[in-house]
Amino acid sequence: MQFLIDAQLPPSWVKIFQSHGFKAIHTRDLEKGNLSSDQIIIELSERNNWIIVTKDSDFYYSHITTGKPNKLVFVKLGNMRIKSANGYLNSNIQTLIKALKQGSLVELWADGITVIS
Repeated sequence: MQFLIDAQLPPSWVKIFQSHGFKAIHTRDLEKGNLSSDQIIIELSERNNWIIVTKDSDFYYSHITTGKPNKLVFVKLGNMRIKSANGYLNSNIQTLIKALKQGSLVELWADGITVIS
């Protein structure tokens, strides 16, 4: 699995995914960086088979209505310090991977991970 971490999430999530054996990049590493449009991010994710990890509801609604991006992790953790967000991801990454094997849309909540579709 390969992950594209969106602008609202910490770049440190790239290293967390990589430390668990996955490929990952952050939008800041794209040609236009964090200024990349949602459409460009979706096109790149489709072309490169990336799973988008985001807090941006525009991606959620795009997935629901058009099926794009193919796979999406919608982060519903609310605002938290980077250290707490990193701890959450480290503690829950194996559950997240299992959820992504079950469905194409997964939500991350403080109290659990939900497969939507």
